[in-house]
This record gives sequence, structure tokens and C-alpha cells, in this order.
Amino acid sequence: MSALITETLTPYKIVSQLPPDTVVTFHGVSWEEYEQLLERVGEASGLRLSYDDGTLQAMTLSYEHENYACFLDKLITVINLRLRINIRSFGSATMKKRRVRKGNEPDACYYVPASDVASDASPDVVSALQQIAHLLGGTLQDQTDARAKLQTLIDTLQGKPAVATKQ
Repeated sequence: MSALITETLTPYKIVSQLPPDTVVTFHGVSWEEYEQLLERVGEASGLRLSYDDGTLQAMTLSYEHENYACFLDKLITVINLRLRINIRSFGSATMKKRRVRKGNEPDACYYVPASDVASDASPDVVSALQQIAHLLGGTLQDQTDARAKLQTLIDTLQGKPAVATKQ
């Protein structure tokens, strides 16, 4: 007679064993479970967590992701200098709001005070930066959408014609 052994895998057991460049989504996760997971993984390099009202996404980083994050930081710096927009950088701190049941661990976050936007900065550029910043603070799908918007902005700033992409 053989015995059947079952084990309930917790989100921590799963995310702690993910290979690089992997995304896994859990549904029905309580706020308390999200906070416990944050506490257990700590400031683990190579892992980003996003929580939105019961949906938890865990993403492991890859060389490509890190390369993109560095590129984005440099691009923000160039836009800051070139357009004379005061863009403030706040690093990769975990942001969470229990009241709205949302949490995110960005690679980096930026803030553009409305009063600091230079008058010679194109409103289209400012609007695109605001949209990109908002999306980068959202879910992983929002962050993917931000990459596409960012590429469009880069092409526009470089004077390249827009290319239609499938989404």
C-alpha cells in the first residue's frame, strides 16, 4: 500500500524557488498574507512584489530587466537635464497603503512637482512622463505598458516616426 503525501505550498515557498525572469500571480491573498510575505522575503534582491486588493504578483528579475531599469534611470536623468524638469528620485522603497489594499516594489520611483515643470517642456512630453510614471507604479502589466509608452516617447524625442505595435 502506498501513501499519498500532499503539501500545501504557500506563496513564500513558491516565490523563494522561482527562476530568473518569472512572473507568478496569486489570487485571494489577504493583506495580512501579503505583509507576512514582505516580512519573510525582506529586501531580497532579484524579487519584486505587487499587491492589488487580493491579487499578488511576484516577479523575479533578470539581466534584461536590470539593464532596462538602468536605462530608464539614465533616460530620466537626460530628460531632467535636457528639458529642465525637476524630477526627484526616491529609489526602490516598498510602497504600501493598507486602506486601499495596494502595495508595490518599484525598481525606482520618481516625482515631478507640478510647480517645477519648465515652461519650455512640451505638454505632450510632460503628459507622457506622467502616464509612464503612473504605469510604472502599477501592476506588472501596467509596467509592460509603460515600456511601450516610453519607447514611443524616446522615438518622439529623437524625431523618429511612430511605429504601430501589437498589444
